[in-house]
Amino acid sequence: MMSNIPCGDVETFKVATKGVLKKYEKHIKPYVMSAYLNGNPSCLGGYCSKTPGDMTSTQGCEARGGEIKKAHKEIMEPYDDPNMESRNPLHLIGAVARDAAFHSKASNPCGKFAVQPSREDIIDDVMNDLRYLGEYTPPKEVSASSRRVQKVCNLSGDWLYSFWETGDGEEVSPDEILGKQVSIKSSLPSTSCLLSSLKKVKMEKIEDMAGLPTEAQTSVPKKEQLNDIKALTRMLTILPLDERKEVKAHLAQKRLYNTVERHKGEDVVMYLYRRAQRDPVKNAYDEMCNSKYIPTKTKKKKGKAAMERIEEVVDAQLEHDKDAGEVEEVATTPASRPPSRSPSYKSEEIQIDGPGGVLDAATADVNDDDGDDSVDEDKFERRGDRVIFGNELGDWRETSYDSVTRRIHCNCKRFSYFGDCKHCVCVEILHLEQYPSGMANEQWQQIRTKIIHNLKIQCGKLK
Repeated sequence: MMSNIPCGDVETFKVATKGVLKKYEKHIKPYVMSAYLNGNPSCLGGYCSKTPGDMTSTQGCEARGGEIKKAHKEIMEPYDDPNMESRNPLHLIGAVARDAAFHSKASNPCGKFAVQPSREDIIDDVMNDLRYLGEYTPPKEVSASSRRVQKVCNLSGDWLYSFWETGDGEEVSPDEILGKQVSIKSSLPSTSCLLSSLKKVKMEKIEDMAGLPTEAQTSVPKKEQLNDIKALTRMLTILPLDERKEVKAHLAQKRLYNTVERHKGEDVVMYLYRRAQRDPVKNAYDEMCNSKYIPTKTKKKKGKAAMERIEEVVDAQLEHDKDAGEVEEVATTPASRPPSRSPSYKSEEIQIDGPGGVLDAATADVNDDDGDDSVDEDKFERRGDRVIFGNELGDWRETSYDSVTRRIHCNCKRFSYFGDCKHCVCVEILHLEQYPSGMANEQWQQIRTKIIHNLKIQCGKLK
């Protein structure tokens, strides 16, 4: 998890290192502490130890070196004494030249090296998301005196509950700064953060209405539905306006408490869940829908009953031998003899994931603050309250544009790896009005205008 801390976030790395050492100090060797967990990201590695887009891995160089060795071995085959001839540096130069001639063109040796990161794997998804935002049409509002039921179909959650700031940190509406050629910063909640806030709001509603009669609780979801990914996503789509405001207020509070420092009582694992950055796995929704989160039933132990039966047989045999005069009278209480294993012993099934599993126990809430009983429970999440969507890490995807340097920076994992991501594409289209090539047939200026209009109307309702 620490390897997924974003580029340049050294303070988070130091705080996480300190928390890991405090929690697992008894299980970490001293040389590991001094060599890797010394507070320097370059010693442990990961995204925090480099700048966005820099490739620090040497796997490609090692693979290329293996191919050069093969070419060198082929050159040595015609000689009678390959070991002696291999000392000649000209043969090594010839192996490198043969490898270069095979992999690259002589006119342009660096032709296969990407000068800019490719967007082939993200551009289609980003453009489809923006098209959906432009084509979004909210259901018609029904008057209070009408008998018709008001239909609800909300905008995409990450855009609907997004926060926008100027370069000075002033929170504004997205339509006030997009396209103004000024420094901006957008904060989009991650899927895990959004679903966790929705679950928290729904749980508070259940607790508030628990004392009402049963017939008055028809609009309250059951607690079992809050653990179902299908039910949560459906609630998010049809969430009424008053509850949307509650979710936005809860997200604003979480964003305020998303500080570099760990809160008192916050476990280091949960700290990394909100500060590190990792995208969810592909098809995470389908996998979570198909997974079963019901804890495995505990099987009854049969060893005790079998032990009692064995002791009865042993006692009877000793009594028989005593009557026959073969043994002396000795104490045969169960406490005086070591227990014997039942021949019909069967191991229990150990649950790995899900509630009650080994992984859930490993990330259980542990207060590792020495001697300090004060806990800021309102400032952080417990493990049971967080919805982890496809191994996702991070609460906020923060993208900023500097009007002076004209550079875009994001804290997501893909930007840390490639120096480019889908959030950068959105900033280029919505703020800088730079449209991708090859899409001239679409009126992207009109689509952009509709997107900003929808963000203005839908986000403005939540104030």
